[in-house]
Amino acid sequence: MSQAVRKRDFAIMAAQNTLANLDQWVANRAMRALTRTEDIQAAENFLRRLDLPLRAPDAIHIAIAMRLGAALATFDERMATSARILGAVVMA
Repeated sequence: MSQAVRKRDFAIMAAQNTLANLDQWVANRAMRALTRTEDIQAAENFLRRLDLPLRAPDAIHIAIAMRLGAALATFDERMATSARILGAVVMA
């Protein structure tokens, strides 16, 4: 959101409202998970494969989802494809 505000795609008040709505959704519907050392290690292993077009944050998200046995939700098709190759469950 901060990038969208800096690029003037969102007004500050609209961005604050959007973040407040996200916070409410997370509080009611989502489970927060802390990143663990083993998640970073797994992400590093994913990145070292070199055959997957992963960025470090995506690799970390995949590792956390896999550790939790959770389905990964993403609009990024390259991330979804990589996650499936790694054995993660991806929401369609």
